[in-house]
Amino acid sequence: MTIIGVGVDLVNISELRTRIERNPSILKHVFTLAEVEWCQAYFDPAERYSGRFAAKEAFYKALPPWVQNETDWLDIEIIAGSNGRPEVQPSKKCKTLLQQVGASKIFLSIAHQSGLAIAFIVLCGEEGGHL
Repeated sequence: MTIIGVGVDLVNISELRTRIERNPSILKHVFTLAEVEWCQAYFDPAERYSGRFAAKEAFYKALPPWVQNETDWLDIEIIAGSNGRPEVQPSKKCKTLLQQVGASKIFLSIAHQSGLAIAFIVLCGEEGGHL
């Protein structure tokens, strides 16, 4: 397995909460409808939004620059996979771009503590793999 890219991002939960309160339209520009519905189901949606925001930023940072220029916020969706583990679900367009750079696996970890959310992404490639 080859590492294609690595990204990390840290988000202050209260700062993102304030941004959302001041400009609720940010939700439709950054998060898919499924992400909004998932986050809103929690007692503190801002905590969940912050983790997903950090994951999207970390994903972007892990991409080669030319792929960064071809993607936007809604090209990936952070979903709850097996056992609630967060996973990246790329759009069809994003999946094609990732395959062009040889990425076949996306590893994601999100954590929340002390008012912060952090996400870490590793893009890997391996022969015969697919997203």
